[in-house]
Amino acid sequence: MDVLPLVVTVDLIIGKRIGQHYILINQIGAGAFGAIFSVKYECDNVRKILAVKFEEEIGQFTFLHNEIVVLKSQAVYATFGPFFDVC
Repeated sequence: MDVLPLVVTVDLIIGKRIGQHYILINQIGAGAFGAIFSVKYECDNVRKILAVKFEEEIGQFTFLHNEIVVLKSQAVYATFGPFFDVC
């Protein structure tokens, strides 16, 4: 049986562009299933600072897939941040 690490480490370079619209600012957290980074989102005239989660892919579906389902289902509650994008 594989044991997951207590904290995932993600080897990303601050300032690196992820996809077309995201630029890594800094790591703001990490846990057993992924690492959270603040990113600058830029698309046309829209500019936002967002939190993005990165994780290792384990099997066909990732833990992140389940989190997206939960976030979308909880979007009506003010205590949950809105789901923005997948890239």
